[in-house]
Amino acid sequence: MTDPEKKLRIMLLSGSIALTSSVLALLVLFHRPLAPDGDAVLGTPQLVLFESDRCNWCENFRVSIGRAYNASEISARAPLRYISVDDGAPPRRYRVLGDVGQSALVIFDQYGREMDRYGKAPATADDVIAMVRKRLRNIPKI
Repeated sequence: MTDPEKKLRIMLLSGSIALTSSVLALLVLFHRPLAPDGDAVLGTPQLVLFESDRCNWCENFRVSIGRAYNASEISARAPLRYISVDDGAPPRRYRVLGDVGQSALVIFDQYGREMDRYGKAPATADDVIAMVRKRLRNIPKI
């Protein structure tokens, strides 16, 4: 193989790699997640505070962050719920990915799938609202 033929093959290979990556980038850009089979068990996305009597920050969350969250416009799209885990595991409709032990703040899609969580006390209501807003962009609409 001569030097010009080698250069031509390298150029063709790099061109095909560039074309393939462009097509994949477009597919990722326009990808929409498919809704799972079955009913939306929660009706709407929900933000849930799984709380316990042993939780150090739950009462403070209810007073400072929970009230501010409920007053925000995002709470209409993902209402805040409080569920005690002192009596056992969370309800089965919530598909929790990890342990909620003492406490956890978790956002679920309408199908009950965990989307994100705070494992510790969030600093402000704005932090919680930003997390919920970010995750709502990824949740398929019914």
